[in-house]
Amino acid sequence: MLDKLVDVLNLTKVFGAITAVDDISFQVNRGDVLGFLGPNGAGKSTTMKMLSCFLYPTDGTAEICGYDIKEQSIDVKRNIGFLAEGFPIYGDVTPLDFLNYIAEIRGFKGKEKNKKVDNAIELAAIGDVVNQQVDTLSKGYKRRVGFAQSILHDPEVLFLDEPTDGLDPNQKFYMRKLIREMSANKAIVVSTHILGEVDSICNKMAIIDKGKIKVQGLVSEVRANHLDGKNIIIALADEKKEAGLKKIFAEFEGLIKHKEKALSAEGKVVYTLLSDKAENLFRDIQPKIYELDNNIDICLDRVSLDKIFRDITVSEEA
Repeated sequence: MLDKLVDVLNLTKVFGAITAVDDISFQVNRGDVLGFLGPNGAGKSTTMKMLSCFLYPTDGTAEICGYDIKEQSIDVKRNIGFLAEGFPIYGDVTPLDFLNYIAEIRGFKGKEKNKKVDNAIELAAIGDVVNQQVDTLSKGYKRRVGFAQSILHDPEVLFLDEPTDGLDPNQKFYMRKLIREMSANKAIVVSTHILGEVDSICNKMAIIDKGKIKVQGLVSEVRANHLDGKNIIIALADEKKEAGLKKIFAEFEGLIKHKEKALSAEGKVVYTLLSDKAENLFRDIQPKIYELDNNIDICLDRVSLDKIFRDITVSEEA
């Protein structure tokens, strides 16, 4: 069984004088959910369209389930599900009619077709609207109809462009849970602006900006390797203990990259310690601090994906 289901190799797309995607490479294995992040116009949707064989690359290529997107586009399309941004669908049909049509295009007939359609309706949770005209549906339900068509044939690879756009909080929770469950036997690429979604469903991430991938890897690795590393937050209510705290800091001077002091709204003295080896520092410094005063609060605070995203995609001029 092939495990490397998405293998992107120096992929480039040029529109006239604009290079929308600039020589990018990444891989997604079976069991991975890759969060594909970037600001508007960064090249996310263009990349998804190339990988789904809706756009032909200017240079480079990619293999999906072992098939080349330039030379074997039909085979690629058989093995992928694609939920495009602003998924287009005729407004005067019902979701049931639409999914039956998609099933027939995919080559399913008879009982097998009915089974595929029924399963997609159940997974997308659209059973209560399948006989309504699409024009009468909310944005969230239309998005879920689009999701249903993308999973109808149980593809090994899913490309989902803003899959929770328009969904209410309960629908988002269900969709994220479903994506996590489906990822066990698939490779899934999720393009999203919602960074909390990456924490919820993705084990890998890639940030693209101005057509170039700026950072990629496991979500945990990206956090650990980011310039800001991780923070240790220490808050004490008794200022008399501060002298003892500073002595402890001196013991770990080699591990503390930066130290900031502030006063909280509750009047506590709060120290933020920055370290490239925050987990090790936290493990060693915590018992010493509790020995000084077990009422001192100490916690390991991961750098947020929002901050990483801003640091990578916002220019100094901005």
